[in-house]
Amino acid sequence: RSRELEQMNASLSRSNEELEAFAFVASHDLREPLRQIETFSTLLRRDLGDDASAAAKSARWFEGIETSSKRMRTLINDLTEYARLGRHALPFAPTDLGQLLAAVRADLGVVIDDAKARLFVDNLPVVMCDQTQLRQVFQNLISNAVKYRHPDRPPVITINAAIRSVPGGRLAVSQALEISVSDNGIGFEERHRERIFEPFQRLHSMDDYEGSGIGLAICRKIIDRHGGAITAVGKPGEGAVFTFTLPLRPLPGQSGEQA
Repeated sequence: RSRELEQMNASLSRSNEELEAFAFVASHDLREPLRQIETFSTLLRRDLGDDASAAAKSARWFEGIETSSKRMRTLINDLTEYARLGRHALPFAPTDLGQLLAAVRADLGVVIDDAKARLFVDNLPVVMCDQTQLRQVFQNLISNAVKYRHPDRPPVITINAAIRSVPGGRLAVSQALEISVSDNGIGFEERHRERIFEPFQRLHSMDDYEGSGIGLAICRKIIDRHGGAITAVGKPGEGAVFTFTLPLRPLPGQSGEQA
Protein backbone atom coordinates (compact mmCIF):
# COMPACT_ATOMS: atom_id res chain seq x y z
CA ARG A 1 0.00 0.00 0.00
CA SER A 2 2.85 2.35 0.84
CA ARG A 3 4.48 1.57 -2.51
CA GLU A 4 1.25 2.38 -4.37
CA LEU A 5 0.93 5.66 -2.48
CA GLU A 6 4.49 6.62 -3.42
CA GLN A 7 3.79 5.87 -7.08
CA MET A 8 0.59 7.92 -6.99
CA ASN A 9 2.42 10.83 -5.39
CA ALA A 10 5.18 10.63 -7.98
CA SER A 11 2.62 10.56 -10.79
CA LEU A 12 0.78 13.53 -9.29
CA SER A 13 4.04 15.42 -8.93
CA ARG A 14 4.87 14.84 -12.61
CA SER A 15 1.39 15.98 -13.62
CA ASN A 16 1.75 19.14 -11.56
CA GLU A 17 5.13 19.88 -13.11
CA GLU A 18 3.72 19.44 -16.60
CA LEU A 19 0.77 21.68 -15.73
CA GLU A 20 3.14 24.35 -14.46
CA ALA A 21 5.18 24.08 -17.65
CA PHE A 22 2.02 24.48 -19.69
CA ALA A 23 0.98 27.53 -17.66
CA PHE A 24 4.38 29.11 -18.28
CA VAL A 25 4.12 28.53 -22.00
CA ALA A 26 0.55 29.86 -22.15
CA SER A 27 1.47 33.01 -20.26
CA HIS A 28 4.80 33.73 -21.95
CA ASP A 29 5.88 31.74 -24.99
CA LEU A 30 2.49 31.81 -26.67
CA ARG A 31 1.95 35.49 -25.96
CA GLU A 32 5.26 36.67 -27.38
CA PRO A 33 4.68 35.55 -30.98
CA LEU A 34 1.20 37.06 -30.85
CA ARG A 35 2.63 40.33 -29.62
CA GLN A 36 5.07 40.28 -32.52
CA ILE A 37 2.24 39.67 -34.98
CA GLU A 38 0.29 42.62 -33.60
CA THR A 39 3.34 44.87 -33.71
CA PHE A 40 4.23 43.97 -37.28
CA SER A 41 0.61 44.42 -38.36
CA THR A 42 0.51 47.90 -36.83
CA LEU A 43 3.75 48.88 -38.53
CA LEU A 44 2.51 47.46 -41.80
CA ARG A 45 -0.70 49.48 -41.69
CA ARG A 46 1.24 52.62 -40.84
CA ASP A 47 3.68 52.15 -43.71
CA LEU A 48 1.07 51.32 -46.30
CA GLY A 49 -1.33 54.15 -45.55
CA ASP A 50 -3.33 54.93 -48.68
CA ASP A 51 -0.41 54.31 -51.00
CA ALA A 52 -0.36 50.83 -52.48
CA SER A 53 3.19 51.40 -53.69
CA ALA A 54 4.30 51.32 -50.07
CA ALA A 55 3.77 47.55 -50.09
CA ALA A 56 7.27 47.00 -51.43
CA LYS A 57 8.78 48.96 -48.57
CA SER A 58 6.73 46.94 -46.11
CA ALA A 59 7.96 43.57 -47.35
CA ARG A 60 10.04 43.04 -44.22
CA TRP A 61 6.95 43.49 -42.02
CA PHE A 62 5.25 40.75 -44.02
CA GLU A 63 8.28 38.55 -43.39
CA GLY A 64 8.12 39.29 -39.67
CA ILE A 65 4.45 38.37 -39.54
CA GLU A 66 5.05 35.10 -41.36
CA THR A 67 7.99 34.18 -39.13
CA SER A 68 6.12 34.84 -35.90
CA SER A 69 3.05 32.99 -37.17
CA LYS A 70 5.20 30.00 -38.06
CA ARG A 71 6.76 29.94 -34.60
CA MET A 72 3.33 30.11 -33.00
CA ARG A 73 2.03 27.28 -35.16
CA THR A 74 5.05 25.08 -34.38
CA LEU A 75 4.75 25.70 -30.66
CA ILE A 76 1.05 24.95 -30.57
CA ASN A 77 1.45 21.80 -32.69
CA ASP A 78 4.27 20.48 -30.50
CA LEU A 79 2.36 21.33 -27.33
CA THR A 80 -0.67 19.47 -28.63
CA GLU A 81 1.47 16.47 -29.59
CA TYR A 82 3.02 16.33 -26.12
CA ALA A 83 -0.38 16.50 -24.42
CA ARG A 84 -1.98 13.81 -26.57
CA LEU A 85 0.74 11.15 -26.27
CA GLY A 86 -0.97 9.19 -23.52
CA ARG A 87 -4.49 9.52 -24.89
CA HIS A 88 -3.71 8.31 -28.41
CA ALA A 89 -1.23 5.53 -27.63
CA LEU A 90 -1.44 2.29 -29.60
CA PRO A 91 -1.10 -1.23 -28.18
CA PHE A 92 2.37 -2.76 -28.32
CA ALA A 93 2.97 -4.97 -31.35
CA PRO A 94 5.95 -6.79 -32.89
CA THR A 95 8.01 -4.17 -34.72
CA ASP A 96 11.10 -4.65 -36.87
CA LEU A 97 13.27 -1.74 -35.80
CA GLY A 98 15.41 -2.08 -38.90
CA GLN A 99 12.39 -1.49 -41.12
CA LEU A 100 11.23 1.31 -38.83
CA LEU A 101 14.60 3.08 -39.18
CA ALA A 102 14.42 2.70 -42.95
CA ALA A 103 11.05 4.44 -42.92
CA VAL A 104 12.42 7.25 -40.74
CA ARG A 105 15.37 7.62 -43.12
CA ALA A 106 12.95 7.96 -46.01
CA ASP A 107 10.85 10.54 -44.16
CA LEU A 108 13.93 12.64 -43.39
CA GLY A 109 15.61 12.03 -46.72
CA VAL A 110 15.59 15.63 -47.91
CA VAL A 111 16.83 16.98 -44.57
CA ILE A 112 19.59 14.38 -44.34
CA ASP A 113 20.70 14.83 -47.94
CA ASP A 114 20.69 18.64 -47.77
CA ALA A 115 22.98 18.49 -44.72
CA LYS A 116 25.20 15.87 -46.45
CA ALA A 117 24.71 13.73 -43.35
CA ARG A 118 25.89 10.13 -43.10
CA LEU A 119 23.75 7.69 -41.16
CA PHE A 120 25.15 4.38 -39.91
CA VAL A 121 22.67 1.91 -38.40
CA ASP A 122 23.48 -1.26 -36.48
CA ASN A 123 21.47 -4.46 -36.90
CA LEU A 124 18.26 -3.93 -34.95
CA PRO A 125 15.91 -6.65 -33.70
CA VAL A 126 12.15 -7.10 -33.64
CA VAL A 127 10.64 -5.79 -30.38
CA MET A 128 7.24 -5.29 -28.80
CA CYS A 129 6.46 -1.58 -28.85
CA ASP A 130 4.15 1.18 -30.02
CA GLN A 131 5.75 1.54 -33.44
CA THR A 132 4.22 4.96 -34.11
CA GLN A 133 5.67 6.38 -30.91
CA LEU A 134 9.06 4.72 -31.30
CA ARG A 135 9.26 6.00 -34.84
CA GLN A 136 8.75 9.47 -33.38
CA VAL A 137 11.64 8.93 -30.96
CA PHE A 138 14.06 8.03 -33.75
CA GLN A 139 12.79 10.86 -35.93
CA ASN A 140 13.29 13.42 -33.16
CA LEU A 141 16.78 12.20 -32.28
CA ILE A 142 17.99 12.04 -35.88
CA SER A 143 16.42 15.42 -36.70
CA ASN A 144 18.19 16.96 -33.71
CA ALA A 145 21.51 15.46 -34.78
CA VAL A 146 21.11 17.13 -38.17
CA LYS A 147 19.78 20.41 -36.78
CA TYR A 148 22.54 20.83 -34.21
CA ARG A 149 25.35 19.89 -36.57
CA HIS A 150 28.78 21.46 -36.30
CA PRO A 151 29.30 24.27 -38.85
CA ASP A 152 32.72 22.92 -39.86
CA ARG A 153 31.78 19.34 -40.72
CA PRO A 154 28.89 17.32 -42.12
CA PRO A 155 26.82 15.31 -39.63
CA VAL A 156 27.75 11.72 -38.88
CA ILE A 157 25.01 9.86 -37.01
CA THR A 158 25.56 6.37 -35.64
CA ILE A 159 22.83 4.15 -34.18
CA ASN A 160 24.02 1.14 -32.17
CA ALA A 161 22.07 -1.51 -30.29
CA ALA A 162 22.97 -4.10 -27.65
CA ILE A 163 21.23 -6.38 -25.16
CA ARG A 164 21.96 -5.36 -21.58
CA SER A 165 21.20 -7.03 -18.27
CA VAL A 166 19.08 -4.86 -15.98
CA PRO A 167 18.19 -5.36 -12.30
CA GLY A 168 14.44 -5.81 -12.85
CA GLY A 169 12.53 -2.56 -12.79
CA ARG A 170 8.88 -1.70 -13.15
CA LEU A 171 8.18 -4.50 -15.62
CA ALA A 172 10.29 -7.06 -13.75
CA VAL A 173 12.45 -7.81 -16.79
CA SER A 174 16.05 -8.98 -16.65
CA GLN A 175 17.12 -7.82 -20.10
CA ALA A 176 16.68 -4.67 -22.10
CA LEU A 177 17.59 -3.44 -25.54
CA GLU A 178 19.92 -0.46 -25.25
CA ILE A 179 19.99 1.85 -28.26
CA SER A 180 22.39 4.76 -28.64
CA VAL A 181 22.16 7.59 -31.16
CA SER A 182 25.45 9.46 -31.38
CA ASP A 183 26.50 12.44 -33.48
CA ASN A 184 29.45 14.74 -34.10
CA GLY A 185 27.52 17.99 -33.75
CA ILE A 186 27.85 21.01 -31.48
CA GLY A 187 27.14 18.98 -28.32
CA PHE A 188 26.14 20.54 -25.02
CA GLU A 189 27.54 21.15 -21.56
CA GLU A 190 27.15 18.31 -19.10
CA ARG A 191 25.21 20.47 -16.66
CA HIS A 192 22.35 20.60 -19.19
CA ARG A 193 21.95 16.82 -19.54
CA GLU A 194 18.67 16.77 -17.57
CA ARG A 195 17.36 20.18 -18.57
CA ILE A 196 17.20 19.26 -22.26
CA PHE A 197 14.52 16.64 -21.49
CA GLU A 198 12.25 19.12 -19.73
CA PRO A 199 9.27 20.42 -21.71
CA PHE A 200 9.82 23.72 -23.52
CA GLN A 201 13.43 24.10 -22.39
CA ARG A 202 15.92 25.38 -24.97
CA LEU A 203 19.68 25.85 -24.87
CA HIS A 204 19.62 28.13 -27.90
CA SER A 205 17.38 30.94 -29.12
CA MET A 206 14.79 30.41 -31.83
CA ASP A 207 16.78 32.76 -34.03
CA ASP A 208 19.69 30.30 -33.97
CA TYR A 209 17.73 27.04 -34.16
CA GLU A 210 14.07 26.55 -34.98
CA GLY A 211 11.83 24.47 -32.76
CA SER A 212 9.85 24.67 -29.54
CA GLY A 213 12.18 22.73 -27.26
CA ILE A 214 9.72 19.88 -26.73
CA GLY A 215 11.10 17.10 -28.94
CA LEU A 216 13.29 15.49 -26.27
CA ALA A 217 10.50 15.80 -23.69
CA ILE A 218 8.30 13.81 -26.07
CA CYS A 219 11.07 11.19 -26.41
CA ARG A 220 11.31 10.81 -22.64
CA LYS A 221 7.54 10.51 -22.25
CA ILE A 222 7.41 7.80 -24.91
CA ILE A 223 10.32 5.82 -23.46
CA ASP A 224 8.79 6.13 -19.97
CA ARG A 225 5.58 4.64 -21.32
CA HIS A 226 7.59 1.71 -22.68
CA GLY A 227 9.12 1.10 -19.25
CA GLY A 228 12.59 2.25 -20.25
CA ALA A 229 14.79 5.27 -19.64
CA ILE A 230 16.61 7.80 -21.81
CA THR A 231 19.80 9.69 -20.99
CA ALA A 232 22.21 11.99 -22.78
CA VAL A 233 25.91 12.78 -22.70
CA GLY A 234 27.42 15.69 -24.56
CA LYS A 235 30.69 17.50 -25.11
CA PRO A 236 30.66 21.07 -26.44
CA GLY A 237 32.02 21.16 -29.97
CA GLU A 238 32.36 17.36 -30.20
CA GLY A 239 28.88 15.90 -30.24
CA ALA A 240 26.28 14.09 -28.18
CA VAL A 241 25.10 10.57 -27.43
CA PHE A 242 21.47 9.81 -26.58
CA THR A 243 20.87 6.39 -25.08
CA PHE A 244 17.54 4.76 -24.32
CA THR A 245 16.48 1.33 -23.13
CA LEU A 246 13.48 -0.81 -24.06
CA PRO A 247 12.57 -3.68 -21.73
CA LEU A 248 12.42 -6.84 -23.81
CA ARG A 249 8.98 -8.43 -23.84
CA PRO A 250 8.20 -11.88 -25.30
CA LEU A 251 6.99 -11.77 -28.89
CA PRO A 252 3.74 -13.57 -29.73
CA GLY A 253 4.39 -17.31 -29.69
CA GLN A 254 7.42 -17.01 -27.41
CA SER A 255 7.33 -18.46 -23.90
CA GLY A 256 10.40 -16.64 -22.58
CA GLU A 257 12.00 -13.25 -22.93
CA GLN A 258 13.05 -11.74 -26.18
CA ALA A 259 16.61 -12.38 -27.22
